[in-house]
Amino acid sequence: MLEIFELNFFSASTGCDFWYENIIDAVEILADRRNATSAFYLAPKDDWTLLSKPQDLRMNLKMDVDLYSVNFLGCPLNLSEFDFTPGLETAVLFVMVPRRGFVPSYLAALRCFTPTVWVCTISVLVTFLSISHVYNQLQIRVFPALYKEVDLTHFERVSVLLTLYRHVLNISQPRWELGALRAGKILFLVFSFSTLILTSLFASSMMSALTEPVRYSDINTLRDLNRSEMFVQTDTGSRSVSLSGYPEFEWLTRRLSDHFQFEAVSLSVASMVKNTMRPDDYLAEDPYFQTLNASIDVTMSMLEKNLDVMLSMDAFLVEVTASVAEEGNVLVGPNDFHQEYEFHFVREYITSYPYMNKLSKNSFYRDAINDILTRMLEGGFTGLNQKKQQDHCLTTGGWRSAPKESEQKTPPRAFSLVDLRIAFLGLGFGLGASIGVFLLELLHMI
Repeated sequence: MLEIFELNFFSASTGCDFWYENIIDAVEILADRRNATSAFYLAPKDDWTLLSKPQDLRMNLKMDVDLYSVNFLGCPLNLSEFDFTPGLETAVLFVMVPRRGFVPSYLAALRCFTPTVWVCTISVLVTFLSISHVYNQLQIRVFPALYKEVDLTHFERVSVLLTLYRHVLNISQPRWELGALRAGKILFLVFSFSTLILTSLFASSMMSALTEPVRYSDINTLRDLNRSEMFVQTDTGSRSVSLSGYPEFEWLTRRLSDHFQFEAVSLSVASMVKNTMRPDDYLAEDPYFQTLNASIDVTMSMLEKNLDVMLSMDAFLVEVTASVAEEGNVLVGPNDFHQEYEFHFVREYITSYPYMNKLSKNSFYRDAINDILTRMLEGGFTGLNQKKQQDHCLTTGGWRSAPKESEQKTPPRAFSLVDLRIAFLGLGFGLGASIGVFLLELLHMI
């Protein structure tokens, strides 16, 4: 059962009745189509004492609802004193993550290879040392006739680690350390070949990481967000920020799952021209939302479309949060307004609302607003001037947007197992060949 709750504070003066009746009818029709229930609470806008008495307001609220809406509506007492022009507002969802900083230099070595390559490298090294130790012990105890006494004494004093150091790092020929068996020579030959490949790639990647300051990779897609190496911060109940001051509304906060902090970027005609207007030209009492005598069908269609978007938006937030939570990268706590954030727009989740701009009589901004509205609709509303409006909303909301820096470098790509397959295939083949030759030599000696 889908339940819709509509909470409206409005001034019931001339001009509002027709529009508001359409809203009520549209919501009820929408609720009936979806086998849902709807509820309304009507209160005069000027009766602010109601907000100081949340216990009275709570008595009129339904506790279990799926769509909760709070609207503040105002209408002029004398419509002849004003000019009106249609408008349209669109909200776009985006998620915020802390800005990714510089990669610490002490982590540069770890970023040269992927975790899989590091695991394989360590495993191969342990296997090599173990097999070499077995060869050494068997040569001393099983084949002493192959060596002079002075050679055996020297052979016993040389460890496998020293052999590895002299052969790989010191670039010297480990004569007696290899022993007389061909198995040991094959093992060291293959190991040297693979080590040369690994060390060359490691050195080149280290040079790139240490000579240029690099940042962590940008988050450009939701997949990047899920694979992020940095913690993503979320704020419990952030969607009910307007009601956070009322303890009686804690039930609403509890119904909201933990999710990424998100903000809606409003792209409206009024916002785009507001900064150029004088206060006297654009009435401050209600600059954005005014009556729009749309038909019931139009209003209902808009509500139904937005409802689908909001429901899918909630599902998206839950899904993304669950995915990132599996990686342990969700940090629940208060948001730090001093932190710089990066933003990823979710363009699939867009809501649009028609409204009416209210201007002073004969205001010259009427033609300007109509012109902007026409260009926005013709050019693609959500794509026009989005960056400017985004920055405005983030600034007024207290968020610090992280600018794209021209000097920002992408970190060197870590070499994966696919890049190093020749080295590891050679190691595997050499190890197998060495063991096979050793068994043949053992049978021959016996």
